[in-house]
Amino acid sequence: IGLHYGLVVAGAIGGSRGRRQTIIGDAVNFAQRIETSNKELGTEFLISQDIYTIVHKHINVRGPFTIAVRGKAGVHILYEVVGLK
Repeated sequence: IGLHYGLVVAGAIGGSRGRRQTIIGDAVNFAQRIETSNKELGTEFLISQDIYTIVHKHINVRGPFTIAVRGKAGVHILYEVVGLK
């Protein structure tokens, strides 16, 4: 699991034969890249610094991990969620 917080565009796409709901945007792409980082870090549930800032009082984490995320400039801080407080 990879979780990030940010603006997205949500809606239905497709024609009369196959409409489906989808979301697009940089936040979605970053969440997917965070999810992919689990393999590199040997983790299962990573969250971004943005999510951590919102929920840190309610969760236990391991980290922070400072890593370069493919397709994103610079380094990013991620945390592994290990339980609830």
